[in-house]
Amino acid sequence: DDRQVVKYSLPDKPDSWPSSYFVPFETEFQDKLNALEVCNNSLLVFSGFYGYRMDDLPRYTDGEDLLSARGRAKEPFSTGHGCLSPRGTAVFNVFGSGELCLFVCRDGIHITDGFKADYASNAIDWENTVDIPSLDRATLKNNPKRHRVEFRYFDKTDTTKVKRLDFYYHPKLLMRQSEGVVAFPQLPVLGP
Repeated sequence: DDRQVVKYSLPDKPDSWPSSYFVPFETEFQDKLNALEVCNNSLLVFSGFYGYRMDDLPRYTDGEDLLSARGRAKEPFSTGHGCLSPRGTAVFNVFGSGELCLFVCRDGIHITDGFKADYASNAIDWENTVDIPSLDRATLKNNPKRHRVEFRYFDKTDTTKVKRLDFYYHPKLLMRQSEGVVAFPQLPVLGP
């Protein structure tokens, strides 16, 4: 199925799509790929239940078997928590900390750097705020001028209304972590 495969071309031949240049993503749930995003010079590949990082695309000139190279080309960073919406990812940059990516999952907004993932929406009563069956139409959009990622979703109580929550990432607004805890920044959330 084409929705479980990432096909690619080479940088010097963007109009050429060799049939052997693909990486399959066959998961235990056989879920479709929903979103692609570039974060920290890696391609993040999302299905409904998984998140993968691709650092390099296999090619014939690598000098190894293309089939085995496909298997090594992907590394999972999230198992059981993927992205449900094709427009449900947003990359942003906290000054001096590199890029981070938010993504819409069935149990909340998650945050990743492509190596590990965590919840970004702990402060939200997810089940009573968001209409979960319509999350495939939810969007995340980075608004760098205002240092926030805007999450648009359908309201749980009135599914004809679109509402917005804002995740702020300006360094002065970020909540501090406990000492000794290495984690993602806690983004303040304002909304409806």
